[in-house]
Amino acid sequence: MAEPIRDMKVNEVVFSCNDVPHLRVMQAGAVALAAGARFTLPGVEETMISARVNLVSVCAIRTGCGKSQTTRAVCPTLLEAGHKVAAIRHPMPHGDLVKQQVRRFASLEDMDTAECTIEEREEYEPHIVMGTVIYAGVDSEAILREAEQEVDL
Repeated sequence: MAEPIRDMKVNEVVFSCNDVPHLRVMQAGAVALAAGARFTLPGVEETMISARVNLVSVCAIRTGCGKSQTTRAVCPTLLEAGHKVAAIRHPMPHGDLVKQQVRRFASLEDMDTAECTIEEREEYEPHIVMGTVIYAGVDSEAILREAEQEVDL
């Protein structure tokens, strides 16, 4: 496992994946260090983006904890309270990532135009049907800045 790090003369390995057991993270760190590279676990300052509007964040420790269901329960409540709301979904990067920098879905036709996968449709369609605009893509800051233009929460 260390050979590619050595062969390509990698200076730094940055581990930024979620849903990985602690032992696996530490094993990756040991491999990187043994191969002569720095091993970095980015912290809050390197990974958080300041928002210009208030946010409601739905987070969990792993996949399958119910983040999507919780978000689908929270959004209608906020809409009923009179807020302009958008859901921002972490990316499901399949296909051309350049085309997927910032994706906005407000109608089922938007998903057709973007050639969404079945997985994406499963996630986005319930939001669209209940009236929530949904953003996704690979450029988190650009997505946030675009969403901020149309929402108050």
